[in-house]
Amino acid sequence: HRLECKEEGDTRVCGIEVRASVFGRDTVVARGGTYGQLEPLSRRTWMLGHFLLPAASGSWNYRVAAFELATEGSDDPLRGNWGIGRFRVPDLWGGNDSTPVSISSLVLARPGVGAWERGEERLALNPLHIYPPGATVDLYYEIYGLPADAIYTTEIILVKTDKLPTQTLDPPQEWVNELLEDKRSALRLRFDEAGTRNGRPWIERRKTLTLSGIREGRYVLILTIAPYDENVTVYRVTPLRVDRDAG
Repeated sequence: HRLECKEEGDTRVCGIEVRASVFGRDTVVARGGTYGQLEPLSRRTWMLGHFLLPAASGSWNYRVAAFELATEGSDDPLRGNWGIGRFRVPDLWGGNDSTPVSISSLVLARPGVGAWERGEERLALNPLHIYPPGATVDLYYEIYGLPADAIYTTEIILVKTDKLPTQTLDPPQEWVNELLEDKRSALRLRFDEAGTRNGRPWIERRKTLTLSGIREGRYVLILTIAPYDENVTVYRVTPLRVDRDAG
């Protein structure tokens, strides 16, 4: 079914309502909804809208439904399309000086200023983690437990794989090591930085990655941090998909 929308500048206004709930094993922790304006996300079928639901970091279930509102002269809206699944709220918890060295969840976004705010950053989130070939990826993350001005090495690796473990957001160390040693990585960046804090007890980083020459498929993005004066390397991973239909 094709939605009937009106073009208003760069925005499509559609008669659609979205309702969602977030719940744990037994308890609904948040409900909400929105309707009206949706941002064009693709030349083909996808559109993107957002509203805020309060939920602590961790894994949650969700239930979401989209309804097309009744058109003028009609008394019967279309039946809603329901979806249910599981997601993880990023653990951007902040840390402190006594925290062991660690990395927050990796947040993927599209270039430009969006509605998601963290500190002074405003990102246009890409919740699907799907990009067209040649696209630009905004990557945001935080580093906890490093002293101010500490020097550390960062490595960003993009590896194509169809064998994602069920616990992709917290995979086994052995699985990550295999990918880190894979010489066929589609992208590999390595650089040194100093831990500037900007008045906070953690380090904020926003990097831009370009998917030039990256073929379609499913990938894993791996970020590692290795402080100079500590014999430790910490990592975080997140799935990423390259698809020409992402628009």
